[in-house]
Amino acid sequence: MSLEATYLSDIATKFETDINNVLVNDSIVVSSFNSELVTNNVYDISFTVLQSQTTQIDNIKLRKSDNTVISDQNLDIPVTENEVRIAYKYTVSEVIS
Repeated sequence: MSLEATYLSDIATKFETDINNVLVNDSIVVSSFNSELVTNNVYDISFTVLQSQTTQIDNIKLRKSDNTVISDQNLDIPVTENEVRIAYKYTVSEVIS
């Protein structure tokens, strides 16, 4: 049994509309970000982190308006310039095991 492509697209759209903010290093809240549903199940999100906020990005979390974490990613990105632009691509897919 397999999920229909339209259902996967609906899930990707819900993912896009649910994201309210990005939490960087468990302390920096980024409320200004760009998001786009690129294809039926591929979603892009991008945002900027300033060097004045941190010199190292170790973790980012995508959160809903009630601060529920949707996605949690450990990273190792030094912030050596005035700002760093982070761009992430998420793919909503079915895994059959």
